[in-house]
Amino acid sequence: MPEAPAQTRAEDKQMKVKICTKCGSSGSFAKCNKAKDKLDWWCRSCRTAARLKWKEKNPDKDKAAYIKRLKNPRLQKRKKVLRRLWHLKTTYNLSKEAWDLKFTEQNKCCAICKTKKPNGKGWHIDHNHISKKIRGILCHSCNSVLGFSKDNISILKTAILYLKKHYDS
Repeated sequence: MPEAPAQTRAEDKQMKVKICTKCGSSGSFAKCNKAKDKLDWWCRSCRTAARLKWKEKNPDKDKAAYIKRLKNPRLQKRKKVLRRLWHLKTTYNLSKEAWDLKFTEQNKCCAICKTKKPNGKGWHIDHNHISKKIRGILCHSCNSVLGFSKDNISILKTAILYLKKHYDS
């Protein structure tokens, strides 16, 4: 077997291997800001086993901690943002930057009625349901109009004629 270069051997000697204080293995370690090296004292498997054992002994405390986390407004807001980013990526293959660019291109307003406020449930991504191609960003009302008309141009034209016929000045 060929010998490693001297520089690599010197680097190996300087690297420290973290050893679990519970089981003595050199497994994977989670982050821990309290430790000097910023890694947990126990390996992930020991920490998981200890956590499960604690949860089994303290079901009421565990449930209370869970409820407290659910009610944390900072975490709720972060979760909502992450869920939105995940939805953009998985449904439309669209990043936050691409969405921002599209919205800026249409002057940060609804592509149909030009309102600056999304009213209702926020901004919606209008897309062709067959090709999945993104057409624009709409307010809730305009998105509903297209949705209820099933993106059918003849229904929309008939609706326009109907409104013109019954328009009172």
